[in-house]
Amino acid sequence: MAAMQIPKTMTVQDVIRRLTRSNGAEVKGVRAEYSELRKIANKRIKRAQAKGELMDVEQFRTTTSIMKGDDALKNLARSYAAVIKFLNSEASTAKGRETIQRRRLKTLKSLNYTGITEENMKLFQDFMEQWRIAYQLNTTMGKKLLSDSDLAAEFFDTWFERIKQNDENTNGAKIMRIFKKWQKRQGV
Repeated sequence: MAAMQIPKTMTVQDVIRRLTRSNGAEVKGVRAEYSELRKIANKRIKRAQAKGELMDVEQFRTTTSIMKGDDALKNLARSYAAVIKFLNSEASTAKGRETIQRRRLKTLKSLNYTGITEENMKLFQDFMEQWRIAYQLNTTMGKKLLSDSDLAAEFFDTWFERIKQNDENTNGAKIMRIFKKWQKRQGV
């Protein structure tokens, strides 16, 4: 059997239109395609998780679990669109994740985050995630951001732009000093 061709990204609406065009034969076809794509995606996720990557990604559910209830076709459409989006994303492949990692390192270096390497990048990401969580839990603005994802996205976009416009040397150096102190407390 030949390897399945991964379709280009589709919206949920595109899938629903496809599902409602026919008398049920198309539903079987989409279920079969989803099943094959799900297997490919789950294999990629398992391989990445075995390497300690993509730990926060859930496995895609089986067609029998998404085809229950009144919203079965909507669930199938959402799941089909999500698996296609995942498989077409750069993060779904090892080579793509390496490319993303190189881009992140390049961006950090351009913002004067000296001392970040491929070896300590995961540790730096953990540090930034803990910092973000502490900010959200311990500040008034952070508590507001926890409840409103649009507000959070806008805030962090604005914050990042401000960092880029300010003296990048000062911001990068400050964060790196905090990161080094955090590393010492972690025993790293």
